[in-house]
Amino acid sequence: MCFFRMATSVLAWSLVTGAPAAAQSAHDSTWVDHQRASAAAYAAADWPAFKYHLLRIGERLGRHPALVLALARADARLGDTAAAFEKLRSYAAMGLARDISADSSFATLHGSPAWATVIARLQANLRPVGESRVAFALPDSDFVAEDITWDGAGRRFLVSSMRHRKVVAVSPAGAVTGFAPVGDDRLLAVLGVAADPVRHALWATIEPAPLALGVTPADSGGSAVLRFDLSSGRLARRFPMPGGGRGHEPGDLAVLPNGDAFVSDGRAGVVYVARAGADSLETLVPAGTFVSPQGPAPMPDGSRIFVADYALGLASVERATGRVEWLPAPADVALTGIDGLLLDGNSLIGVQNGVTPNRIIRVSLDAAMRRVTAVTVIAQDTSLFQEPTHGVFVDGALYVIANSGSGQFAPNGLPIPGARIVAPRVVRIRTR
Repeated sequence: MCFFRMATSVLAWSLVTGAPAAAQSAHDSTWVDHQRASAAAYAAADWPAFKYHLLRIGERLGRHPALVLALARADARLGDTAAAFEKLRSYAAMGLARDISADSSFATLHGSPAWATVIARLQANLRPVGESRVAFALPDSDFVAEDITWDGAGRRFLVSSMRHRKVVAVSPAGAVTGFAPVGDDRLLAVLGVAADPVRHALWATIEPAPLALGVTPADSGGSAVLRFDLSSGRLARRFPMPGGGRGHEPGDLAVLPNGDAFVSDGRAGVVYVARAGADSLETLVPAGTFVSPQGPAPMPDGSRIFVADYALGLASVERATGRVEWLPAPADVALTGIDGLLLDGNSLIGVQNGVTPNRIIRVSLDAAMRRVTAVTVIAQDTSLFQEPTHGVFVDGALYVIANSGSGQFAPNGLPIPGARIVAPRVVRIRTR
């Protein structure tokens, strides 16, 4: 999990628990300040203030699932059991789960038929969904796989490693060979990868993540976007981050048929584009609109790019102007916590690792593709999907990194004591 995605998850968890969270970027200071104030109010048992600050956070985050659950806690503390149950039912209707049986905030709700119904619904939301099977596993348990793409001409997957600072090629049978190894072209942690079959190129994003082996303070500011020759693995061009590499985390990317490459920067809250033939990145959406943009998914005609914001949901960005339009959705739909994003006909496939349980969802859109009409879980299994990140369609089948492994490492890059580090697996999912 990239740093800012992890930080956003921590913030969401702090909304649920009332624990303090670290500050994020400057353009989020207002709602983060309210989060800190809500944590202080919770610690002081000042429930009116606790709810007040949660409502202020909602002005920025909307119906974030963690906020819905936190507001249910506030209502229960204030004695408004009807409002608390309404929010708990709303949270459960999103298909999410959380063990709240021992949460002292809900003590006054215990023993009622409504409480038993809510608990049963939350538990039911953990049941496996869909048909998923392991296609192959990466050879290194600490590989920390982030992204996956498909080289159609070479009939191979290309998978990025954050910890081992490389990209590997994997055959459909699971045979692994090198593509861009550590030490070559000053590779740091490799996050996003996207193949451009028309120009025989592989795009990749890198940053000096602490968990990357061999990264030193001297690598600070080395974040960049790279373009490789798809056949040879030779670095063709390096695109520095505008204003320097510090404070940036270029993560997910997508390439249009015309050669334009779109890059999300989850730390700076910016979306960039490298226009076909250009030698630098152009800011398409400046800081201030997104909190933590993740996977971009272009429309076939390239007129718009769908972008998943880890904290806010789904938006569409006009390719020519950068104008952002948020996609309205039904109230019982959770669209936060989406990492990877793919277009599939008139719907989007989201790899949702920022909710419990982690899951793969289909987001159905209206005919104009400007409004969410429904969300369907197509794959969910707590024994298999543990920090899924990205996927790719190959011959009509969806392949997803099921367990990236990044959550087994602390922010300082060291393995978490007692963590069970398992080699990342790529699963094949039946989507229809």
